Amino acid sequence: AELCNLRARFAGEVALTSKWVGYIVRKLQDVGVYDDTMIVVTADHGTYLGEHNRTGKFLLDDEQNIAPWPQYDEVHKVPLIIKMPGQTKGKRVKQMVQPVDVLPTMLALAKKKAGLTFEGHSLKPIFEDSRTKWPRDYAYGGFSIRDCEPNFWTMITGKGWCMNTGGSAADAPELFNLKTDPGQRKDVYKQNESVARKMGRAYVEFLESCGTAPEKLELVARKFA
Repeated sequence: AELCNLRARFAGEVALTSKWVGYIVRKLQDVGVYDDTMIVVTADHGTYLGEHNRTGKFLLDDEQNIAPWPQYDEVHKVPLIIKMPGQTKGKRVKQMVQPVDVLPTMLALAKKKAGLTFEGHSLKPIFEDSRTKWPRDYAYGGFSIRDCEPNFWTMITGKGWCMNTGGSAADAPELFNLKTDPGQRKDVYKQNESVARKMGRAYVEFLESCGTAPEKLELVARKFA
């Protein structure tokens, strides 16, 4: 009963947010600047509403030993909606996108140069031609991907798979087939270790590109050797 109450309140919060976004859109239309305005709607992360024995940042039992804290789609899969100036119809982009891609995209759409180096990529080429090659095969998320042994696991998503790496050397990875198990309930790591190694090695390359501490690189590389 309490979970139903929690979910109902969360649904109400979503409806309230949607309502006020609508007010903003209508006001932009009323004052005549909607067609010239870029609108970006996204979120920093989601929340658990009973999935995986969790609600918010707590467990559904009396023992609140929350570390390690695996990251699942309920937390990492967030909305990204972009309305471009002059856009008359929508399209869905299937490529893997991360929050670091939002700012480069906004600057490119606004035709502005910031003089900065970004780790993210602009989505503008994909908006213009969906066949454009996208440099990102996987999305990575976690509490702190650069720490050596974080209590929060890193999640790798892409190509129909999702893998939690484990926060320390003692933690075995968890691998889920998103096509057959979108709820991420059945760990199939032992049956698909070659898939996990490929994802893990891509993660190592990503960490190297971000200037991650050598200790963390060694930990991850050893796990997926």
